[in-house]
Amino acid sequence: MYAFGSVVPLFVFAWLGPLVRKKCPKGFTLTQYTLERFGRINQIYISLMSMIFMTSYMISELSAVGSILNSLTGVDIYAPVISIAVVATIYTGTYFNLKKKKNYFPFFFPS
Repeated sequence: MYAFGSVVPLFVFAWLGPLVRKKCPKGFTLTQYTLERFGRINQIYISLMSMIFMTSYMISELSAVGSILNSLTGVDIYAPVISIAVVATIYTGTYFNLKKKKNYFPFFFPS
């Protein structure tokens, strides 16, 4: 069931992507498309739903990794979950810092 929930949105997006591009050629994201087609209130709603979905997806990914490593190696479930979350957060923050040329992590990456 987990794989089904991960793959179905990709197929839906592959089907809807060209339709969205026709309706909103300058749109870059789903929220931009929603803003242009349906207004600010619906854009906020879609943004909140996207954040809730991605948070639940991230939690399920991290708990799956923690459970798998726990059953394979016997390591505490929280150690891999916390380390993966911290590395992913620093990696994402560093990527956006390089893009914006701002240092939001002076403790980790001094200028």
